[in-house]
Amino acid sequence: MPLERSGDQRRIYARRMATSSAELTERPLHSRRTFTVLAADIAGFTRLMQHDEEATYVRLSELMAGVVAPAIGEAGGRIVKYTGDGFLALFENVVAATDAALAIQQIQILKGATEGAPPMLLRMGMTLADIIVTADDAFGDGVNLAARLQASAEPGGLVVSAAVAECLQAAGRVGLCDLGQLSLKHMQPVRAFAVPPPPGTPLLAPLAREAPDGRPAIVVLPFRNLSGKGTGTGSRLADGISEGIVHLLTGIEPLLVISRASAHTFTDREQDLSEVGRTLGVHYALSGTVRRTGNRIRVTTELTETSTGTVIRTGHHEGPLTDLFDIQDTISARLVGAIAPSVRDQELRRARRKPPDSLTAYDRLLQGLDILYRLDPSTFTLARGHFQQAMSLDPGFAPTYSHTATWHTFRLAQEWSVDREADVAEAVRNAALALERDPNDALGLAIYGHIMSFASRDYAAAMHFLDRATEAGPNCAYAWCLSAITCGYVGSPAEAVARAERAIRLSPFDPLGFLYEQILGQSHLLNGNHELAILWGGRSSARNSRDASNLRMLIVALVAAGRLDEARQMAGRLLAVTPGFNLTAYARRTPLPPDIRALYVGNLRSAGLPD
Repeated sequence: MPLERSGDQRRIYARRMATSSAELTERPLHSRRTFTVLAADIAGFTRLMQHDEEATYVRLSELMAGVVAPAIGEAGGRIVKYTGDGFLALFENVVAATDAALAIQQIQILKGATEGAPPMLLRMGMTLADIIVTADDAFGDGVNLAARLQASAEPGGLVVSAAVAECLQAAGRVGLCDLGQLSLKHMQPVRAFAVPPPPGTPLLAPLAREAPDGRPAIVVLPFRNLSGKGTGTGSRLADGISEGIVHLLTGIEPLLVISRASAHTFTDREQDLSEVGRTLGVHYALSGTVRRTGNRIRVTTELTETSTGTVIRTGHHEGPLTDLFDIQDTISARLVGAIAPSVRDQELRRARRKPPDSLTAYDRLLQGLDILYRLDPSTFTLARGHFQQAMSLDPGFAPTYSHTATWHTFRLAQEWSVDREADVAEAVRNAALALERDPNDALGLAIYGHIMSFASRDYAAAMHFLDRATEAGPNCAYAWCLSAITCGYVGSPAEAVARAERAIRLSPFDPLGFLYEQILGQSHLLNGNHELAILWGGRSSARNSRDASNLRMLIVALVAAGRLDEARQMAGRLLAVTPGFNLTAYARRTPLPPDIRALYVGNLRSAGLPD
C-alpha cells in the first residue's frame, strides 16, 4: 500500500536494506551455487531526478520497500544489493523468479497509466548461472550477463537468456519472443528472449520520445511478406531484413532503437503509425514489404515521422534470390545508410525551429555539426560554441567531446589555427574525454585514433584505436574513413582504397560524404591511380568546395596527370580558402610519409603555390 509520508518511506527503505545485509552476513564468507539472477534498474532515472529530486526519491523508496522487496520475498528470492536506482536479486526457482519480475513490472505499468508523474518503469534482465555470492554482493559471468540483458530490455520489459527461456518453455510458458543473437557490450553475442507481460496488462503509457540528451527514437516494424501463403523464404527474408536493420542502427547512430520485442507487438495488426508513435514513444517508424516472384525478391520501405505521418524517405530494392543472407545484409546496409542521415536531417530541421532556451544537448550537437561540415570560415567558430553548450547541458554525452576533437582537427587541416600546439592538445584532450565516457564507442575510438595519427604521428597507437573502432562499429562509415587515412600514411594505399570504398557504401547520403570521397581520391592517388583520384576529388569538391585537404589532393593529382592549367586554377581556389598557405609550413606539419610528402610538395610548387 502506498506510504503517505516521505519520512516513513525513507525509514522503511533503510530498514529493508539493513535487514537484507544482516541476513547475508549470517551466511559463509562466500559460496558458489547456481541461481536465477535478476538485475533491474529504473529507466530514465537521471531524467526523473532532474525533474524532481525529492519526489523521485520518495517514489523510489515506495517502489523498493512496498513493491520490489515483498514480491521477491514471496517468490523465495532475496535481494543481494540495491544499486541506487535498481537492485540485484537471486532466486532458487526460475519460474518463481519470472513471476516475481512480471508482478513488479505489472504493478509499475498500472501505476504509470494512472499517475500524473512520468512513469517509474524498470528494465529487467535474467539468467541462470553458477555464480559466487558474498555477504553483500554477487560475482561472475552470470551477474554480468543479467546486467547486460537488463540494458537491452525496454522500460517495463524483461529479457532473459536462452537457459531461462528453456526452463520457462519446459514449464509450459508460451509467447516468448525470440530476440535472436544480441550483441552485448564486452561479451560474445548471446541468444535472448523477451518475456511478455501477463494477459490483461495494459499497454505501456507513452514513453518519452527522446533521451534526456534529446536523441530521437525509432522503431523498425516487422516487414510484411506479400509473397503469399506457403512462401517461407519470403517470411524469413522479411524477418531477416528487419532484424538486420535493427542490428545496424544500434551501432552507428546516436539513436534510441526500440527493441524487436516491442516492435513485434504490431505484427498482427494494421500499422496505424500514429498509434505506434504514441504507444512506443517514437519519433520515427520504418515499415516495409517483401515480395518474392520466382527467383527474384523486391523490398519496399517507408521511413515515416509518426506524429505527422510525413513520409521522409521511400526505398525500393530488387535482386536475384541467389543468396538469401547476402540479400538481407546488402539491403539492410543500404537502408541504414539512407535512414540514419535522413533522421539526422529531420532532427536538425526540428532543432532549428526550437527556441534557444528549449534546445537539448543533442540539438546543440546537431546544429554544431551542421556548421562544422560547411567549413565556412565566417561561421566555423560558432560550431565550437554549440558543442560547449551541449557539454554544459549534458557533461556525460560522449559524442559531443568526439566532435569537439574533430572541430580542432578540421581547424588544423583548413589552416585556420592560430596556435597549432594548442589545437592538437585540445583535440587529444577532448577525444580522451569522449572515451572516458564511453570506452567502446566506435566514433570516439576512430576520432582518437585519427588524432594520434594526424596530430601526434603515433601510427602504431592510431591503428590500434582505429581497428578497435571498426571492430566495435563495423557499420560506422566514419570509422572506416578515418582508418583509410592512416592506412595511406603508413604505406598501405590498397587497403586505404578498400576502407574508403566501404565508408561510401555504408553511408552514401552522409553529410560527411565529401570527406569520404576526398579520402578515396587521396587513397587512389597514393596507389598511383591519378585519374581516379581526380574523379573522386572532383565529386568531393562538388559537395563541398571549401575542403582544403581535397583541394591540395586535387592539385597534386592534376599535376601528376599532366593537367597543369587545371592544377593552377585549383591552386587559386586553395589560396582563397587558406590565404596564408605556404609550402614550408605545410611540409613541416603534414603527417604524410617522406616520399609522399616530397611528391605533394613538388607538385604543389609546380602549380604555383608559394614556398
